[in-house]
Amino acid sequence: MLVSCLGRSIEPLKSFLIHCQNESERGMKFTNIYVAEPGAHITADYYSHIQKPSRALHTVDLPRKDFDDILSDAEDYFDPETKSYYRENGRPHRRGYLFYGPPGTGKTSLSVALASHFDLPLYVLNLNEQGLDDNGLLTRFGHLPERCVVLLEDIDSAGISRTSMKDEDEVTLSGLLNAIDGPAAPEGRLLIMTTNAPKSLDEALYRDGRVDKVVYLGYCTKETAAITFRRIFWTDPRAKGRFTQAEITTMAKDFGRQMPKDTFTPAQIQNFCMDRRGKPHRAISEFEAYKLGRLTGANQFKYDLAEKLDNGEEATKLEDV
Repeated sequence: MLVSCLGRSIEPLKSFLIHCQNESERGMKFTNIYVAEPGAHITADYYSHIQKPSRALHTVDLPRKDFDDILSDAEDYFDPETKSYYRENGRPHRRGYLFYGPPGTGKTSLSVALASHFDLPLYVLNLNEQGLDDNGLLTRFGHLPERCVVLLEDIDSAGISRTSMKDEDEVTLSGLLNAIDGPAAPEGRLLIMTTNAPKSLDEALYRDGRVDKVVYLGYCTKETAAITFRRIFWTDPRAKGRFTQAEITTMAKDFGRQMPKDTFTPAQIQNFCMDRRGKPHRAISEFEAYKLGRLTGANQFKYDLAEKLDNGEEATKLEDV
């Protein structure tokens, strides 16, 4: 598309393009993300506020069964009738998920996408925050809005257990449990905890009632690799006009068949496909070499000074200068 105007100044064009961008953003959906400021007092500006374009749930590539199960459960929980249904059955209106799996498998992405899907604010709390103790955590939970998604990332890194020795200014297991489902714990929120090391967690943290769903987000399977391939290339304008949806679906299946077990994360496969924009055939033909490079380490760094110094190679060269 060519845009032009009369005169020698391009300022009118700049103003027009800025106007177009503003109008476009006005129609976009955004998700409000609030991140706890370390050491801050509980005030209106306790959280730093970030607005990010909403992330669609379908951009998190899960096995279809897991995707449908999580979405159905969350929809049921946020249904307006659920609050009174819980109350009539003597159950607090709370819901908790534990997402576990290797880094890069979509735990945080799924949390953000769920908040976006239900048009809810996302509150991110850090249990490793310096100076945060049990009372501080309880206060932070107490100031959450009634309807929101709360994210506690990498809870294993906080080292919370029954036996660990805790300083007075650190969060204890009993303090965390009290904040999650104690007598004063807020209702109406969806709590999501993520971890890379689930076996290190105390079982009390994910018992029924505190955590209602334990979800494994793992390495790519043949199914999820095909889902990622199809999503990437079907939304790619460079490929969409050249290939039909049926052709891309067929290529996606071919791509998925090459996927080894427990090797690549969804983030790696997404990057691999996006690096080949408009060229789905290349993604299929080049994946075997990419896979071999990853498995053998050939795709790693070809030079490392620290390694050379450990072997005495660079030191010898420097002496010869």
